[in-house]
Amino acid sequence: MFRKPSPILFELALRKAELEAEDVWFCGDNVKADIEGSAVVGIFPVWYEAIIAEIPRSGQNGGATPSCEHLHIHDWRELIAVLDGLI
Repeated sequence: MFRKPSPILFELALRKAELEAEDVWFCGDNVKADIEGSAVVGIFPVWYEAIIAEIPRSGQNGGATPSCEHLHIHDWRELIAVLDGLI
């Protein structure tokens, strides 16, 4: 019935988890559905864009980049380093 980037989907997830948007980060690889969709409700988006030489890019984002503040990572270890830096 609802799909990302519908704010209703993100808001429902927050309610079910009993969390406030400003306390949540959302990781995804789709600019519109994941990054901009989560940002609309106040969740901090993390754009995961893998760079794997052996696998051709799917082009799912068509060269689009997020129009909102976000963290852009290419490897999960980057996110771990950022999170370690917050402690």
